[in-house]
Amino acid sequence: AFVLKYRLVHVTGTDPGQQMTPLLKDWDKFKAVVAPVVALDIADGKKAIEYVRGRAKELGVQPNRIGIMGFSAGGTVAAHVLDGFLTVGNVQSHHRRHHGLELVPVFK
Repeated sequence: AFVLKYRLVHVTGTDPGQQMTPLLKDWDKFKAVVAPVVALDIADGKKAIEYVRGRAKELGVQPNRIGIMGFSAGGTVAAHVLDGFLTVGNVQSHHRRHHGLELVPVFK
């Protein structure tokens, strides 16, 4: 297993929830703060898969049997990485649908 430590929204203080929760009252403001970081997170996730695939033999894994999973923000990264092309170096892999299972909470 490999662990990706992706970037997070910068917060000050010791309680990120306290700082981020008020942003949820204004969705446009929330997106303005979070969206740029999410784009970087997705890039981090894709680079991580590229890294592992590019060094699969050295790492002792099969390049076509690499998965990704995440919860909450990590789930966002995983879902976006599953979508589309991934490259190794300058060589784009053949287009294929990356299969994944997205699990999300449902509140009533």
